[in-house]
Amino acid sequence: MKQLLAAITVFTLAGCATMDPQADQVGIIKGNSAFSSQCQFMGNVVSHLNPMAFLDTAEYEQQVKNDLQVQALKMGADSVVLQTLDDRGGTGSALKCAKNG
Repeated sequence: MKQLLAAITVFTLAGCATMDPQADQVGIIKGNSAFSSQCQFMGNVVSHLNPMAFLDTAEYEQQVKNDLQVQALKMGADSVVLQTLDDRGGTGSALKCAKNG
């Protein structure tokens, strides 16, 4: 039983440790806003995580947001408009809002 608990703990912590440090540069916008209307749509982002793998709701929600940020970063986006966040994961729109040059 102790080995099973240790294995679950390792897998849970390993999942949290894999976040790209640059993903923190991708902002989370809750709901549509005037700010997001000035941005270029880069694509949809989706996170499907098992809430049972996390110790509490706040940790689960943060990991879903982290997953969305990593996906958006890979698309070249700098923002995510969070559309849904529930016990099935989360969805959002990846946006590029920063002006280059």
